[in-house]
Amino acid sequence: MSEPLEVPERAFVLVLGKGGQAFAAELFEPAELLDPEAALADERHTAVVERLRAGDSAVVCLTAPHVRVRDALLKIARKQSMPAVVFVLDPEGTERAAYEELARRRRVEAYYVTRSEGVDLRRIRPPCDRRELRGPFDIVGDLHGCADELEELLHVLGYARGESSTWSHPAGRTFVSVGDLADRGPRCVDVLETIMDMLEAGSALAVQGNHDDKLRRWLLGKKLKVSHGLRETIDEIEALDAESRARFTTRTLAVLGDLPTHLILDGGRLVVAHAGIREDYIGRTAGKVRSFTLYGDTTGEVDPYGLPVRRDWAAAYAGAATIVYGHTPRPTPEWVNGTVNVDQGCCFGGFLTALRYPEQRFVQVPAKAVHYPHSGDFQPHHGLSSE
Repeated sequence: MSEPLEVPERAFVLVLGKGGQAFAAELFEPAELLDPEAALADERHTAVVERLRAGDSAVVCLTAPHVRVRDALLKIARKQSMPAVVFVLDPEGTERAAYEELARRRRVEAYYVTRSEGVDLRRIRPPCDRRELRGPFDIVGDLHGCADELEELLHVLGYARGESSTWSHPAGRTFVSVGDLADRGPRCVDVLETIMDMLEAGSALAVQGNHDDKLRRWLLGKKLKVSHGLRETIDEIEALDAESRARFTTRTLAVLGDLPTHLILDGGRLVVAHAGIREDYIGRTAGKVRSFTLYGDTTGEVDPYGLPVRRDWAAAYAGAATIVYGHTPRPTPEWVNGTVNVDQGCCFGGFLTALRYPEQRFVQVPAKAVHYPHSGDFQPHHGLSSE
């Protein structure tokens, strides 16, 4: 028996080929199906836009390739940061070639060429949706290779090393990293190994930061600018013996490649994202959502220090979920509309901060040194009292 075809719980689904309506009616909920005439009623495909903008799934069936219409619908899905899935039903000859051109040219979440009957479908939640995890959590700011401070903070928070030397909490608390594990600090490999051990043991969670993404691309051999502390990580990796380096590379690529853009926790009451997230982006992972969670709400400009100019997305946030993030160091963790930045610039001589959730209590340890000079005007604060 063939494996079920997977479709995200919330997605734009395009069914191409004859018999599409019957196929869709069998596999999807009635509320998800859009009448083709309604979907194509105007050139802007307003019905599709409104459905996806609201965060609801939309299933549209076309009996022929309709390249222009098809591409317009997929563009709408990308603009609304909704994953797109395409089903091509029973294509033959030149028709198959016309459909399969889509897989080569368009970025979609999944692309299936399948029969029109007897299909097993499985709806899947996005990796970011872990709302079944209730905590308690310890959410920690950007680590940037500060292994000494990480170990001290873990000890202060009550974590201990087990027989395998992996850190865990005796009361079952979960460590949550806001990302940026490496670069700038003196022990990047050790931080990565520590967090990877905890992730594999189930005592930690993490989201992807922009430095994690850049390290992953470097490990894949991509050409990129070695800056903002990446050189420190590269030097550590290249100092490993060949066997250790190969093992570390394989493991790190697998772990970093699986990190979600953000995490939805505690029944949706808590969201963790590296650089923050807009309310309407929560639960979405495609396109501009990923860029936002990695880099923040950038304007495309740079400040006098050469750093990206970012809009203050937290000032406009009005959602019900608590959002915890990092990325841009702040002297102290300050609450703004139910959001808080826990990056207090440890690598720049500041502090490594944890937010204990649901207690909403901060715990900090000071940096052992200025591991990396800040290129802007960040000034460390005197810190907060810890437990």
